[in-house]
Amino acid sequence: MDQPLRDIIAPDEMIDYLFLFLGVVNIIWGTILFVMTRKFFENSSKSLATIIKKEAGNQGHPVYTLKFKNNSGAEVESTSNLSAKRRNIGETCEIVYSTKNNKKIKLNTFWGIWITPVIMFSSLISLVISYGIIKYFNLY
Repeated sequence: MDQPLRDIIAPDEMIDYLFLFLGVVNIIWGTILFVMTRKFFENSSKSLATIIKKEAGNQGHPVYTLKFKNNSGAEVESTSNLSAKRRNIGETCEIVYSTKNNKKIKLNTFWGIWITPVIMFSSLISLVISYGIIKYFNLY
């Protein structure tokens, strides 16, 4: 009953299961991130925001206090980490914010919004290619 795992599963099968597990995790996590981003856009609005304060945040990223007008025309201040690009006080940037919670803000750029789902799906593609190379050249 105390057989080592290598006696139960052959090493080449372990690699197969490892790649399968990593691929499934990538698909699930990438899909969750994509759905969350889509839901954010369904309940969001675009606006121009002016940076009125810049402070040092955790992990060295600056934290910005933004002032913008929401759909009702009221000015809202929100603290957000817009570290995609270093910005200066008084600068105006286009943001996307949640209409349900004005504190949820993202910089309106492709990289600011879609980078994480893109990385997850591209890592899945590289995982599949790596697996194909390993199988084709019998590298294990």
